Formats: sequence, C-alpha cells, structure tokens
Amino acid sequence: MIKSGERDSPRGLDNARPGDYGRDKGRRSALQREKTARENPRVRSAILISPGQLELFPISTPAQARQWSRLKGTQLPALTPQATELVEEFRMFAKEQRWTAMARAVNLRTLRFLAAWLGVDAPLHEADVREVARFGSSWGGRRVVPFLDKRGLLTPLERTDPEQAAVERLLDTLPEHLQDEVKVWVRVLRGEGRRPSPAMDWATIRRYAHYHVPVLRKWGKRVESLREITPKDVEDAVAAHTGNSAHGVHGALRSLFRALKRERVVFRDPARNVSATYVKNAPRRIPSDRLAGLLDRAPTAMAKAAVALVAIHALGSTEIRRLQLTDLNRSVGRLITHRRSDRHTVYLDELTWVRILSRDG
Repeated sequence: MIKSGERDSPRGLDNARPGDYGRDKGRRSALQREKTARENPRVRSAILISPGQLELFPISTPAQARQWSRLKGTQLPALTPQATELVEEFRMFAKEQRWTAMARAVNLRTLRFLAAWLGVDAPLHEADVREVARFGSSWGGRRVVPFLDKRGLLTPLERTDPEQAAVERLLDTLPEHLQDEVKVWVRVLRGEGRRPSPAMDWATIRRYAHYHVPVLRKWGKRVESLREITPKDVEDAVAAHTGNSAHGVHGALRSLFRALKRERVVFRDPARNVSATYVKNAPRRIPSDRLAGLLDRAPTAMAKAAVALVAIHALGSTEIRRLQLTDLNRSVGRLITHRRSDRHTVYLDELTWVRILSRDG
C-alpha cells in the first residue's frame, strides 16, 4: 500500500523529472556549457582594446600585484595572434626540454591565463606570474619566469634579498657568452629545472658562486661554451688551490656541471670522475719556552690543561667545552673530542697528561 506523499518510483531513482538521473544531469550541464561557449565566441580582454595606453601604477613588489583571484574559473578572453604564437612556443620549448607532463600543464596554464587577459605586446610582470601561480597546485610559474625573461617579455621584481643580489652581481662579472649557461645552474638550484627539486637558499648558491666564478672568468678567455671544458681543465682548476679553497672549488664545479648535464646544456659532466686530495697543513707547534710561559700564567689546573690542549693538540674552544669526564681514558692516555659530525681521538703527550691529572696545578 502506498502511503500519501510517496511516489511510485524505486528508491534511488526519485527525481524531479522522469529519467533525469544525476549522472546524466552532470553530463548535460557540461554539454550545455560547451554549446554556450560555441554560440558565444570569446572576445578579447578589455585591457587590449587600447594597447598604447601607458601604465599608471607600475608593479614592483608582490604586494602591488593585481588581484587575479576574482577571475579564477571564468572564461578566458580570446588570445591575440602574438599571444597564441608565444603560448605555442612555450609548449614546444617544454617538449624539447622534456619537462614532465604535470610541469608542462601547470606552467602553460598560467602563461595562457596571463596572455589572454594582458596580451604580450608589453612585458608581463613577475609579480602577476607569482600571484596567478598561487591559485593552487594545478597552477605554476617557476618556469614561466625564466622563459619570459630570456625573451625580454618579463618585468622582474625588485630584489630585496641581499644574498640574491650578491649572486647576480657575481654572475654579471662573467663573460657574456657564459652567463646564460651559468644562469641555468642557478635555476636548477632554485628548483626551476626540468625536473622538480627543492629550492636551495641564496646564501648557499652565493658560496658556490664565490668559488667557481673566478675559475669561469679564466675559462671564458679561451672557450665559447662550457661544453668545451674537459676533465683536465677541472683537475687543473682544483690543483691551483689548496686546503679549504680546493675543497670549495671542487664542490662548486661538481654542482655546476651536474646541473648543466641534467638540463642537457653540456653533453657530459667533466667534473664527475675528478677526485681531489685536500692537503691541510698541521698547526705550527708553539716553541717550548713560550708554552712554558703560557702555563705559568694560567691561574688554575683546569686553565693549564686547557692551554696544553690548545697549544699542543690544536683543540678549539667548542671541542674543549664539550669535553666530559667519560671522554678520558686513563689506562691508555687517550681523549675523545666531539666535533660537528664525528669524534676525534687525541693521544695525550706527557705534559698534557700531567696537567689534566694534576689537582693542585
């Protein structure tokens, strides 16, 4: 028996109109939107009506960027012929660089959005690219920025990071024919390469550049591209330095060529199989007469022991502060010191051993 108010339709098929099922309703809505889009052809953005109009308020910081969020999800205006050509060029460039499908899609979407609304007759602002890229995970702008910059179609932000400014000043001292290749290395370290990677801070990039930029200046006098550099060139560059400087040059060149090989700028990595031995000179021993004078001036037994550890065994203040009683092995006269990443064993001489064990100095 059907109660009052019940429909004679099975549960789950109760709809306002017979046959109007939820899945078909969604499909009809999509078809209706497509039909509406065909019947109402896209028009160009109102901003492009007067392309000669000067900019009233130039954008220099992200805080001054246009608020694009209101246009998210709206129908894009029609692309101008110049914008269509630029978007297609970006698409082909992404394929040549073998970016992942996701990287191509998110960056292409951002470029098409800005080109549709603003056109490409004037340079696009980096602040606008960053603002649109914040729409969500399906939007991106890291690779749009260098693409536009290389074609003279980008108005960059004013740099406020002193480390970034220092990197740019260092790169400006390079020969012009090497600057583009080295900028590829910077983009990779900042996470803007072909494959996604964590962005390195500008302070670390500056330290790398501090070591390899002088080497690149010398190479730039005889080569036209870093593709001409051989493993022998890398070995000679490292051998020309000693100690920490050689270590820094070796690490910086390995970082540079690894990034260029990853981006297919160079055919092979000349620094890959280059190994270097860093000779670190031992601290010069303090003469016995001066050491005796220092020990005499130390007021306590602990101070005398510290003087001996510094003067004879070259321990630093941090290592001495970290020492514990359990670090001393009385049976063999050995002391374990703690460094940042490892432990160091000190074999105590008789003078230092006596001072450590002495109670009355």
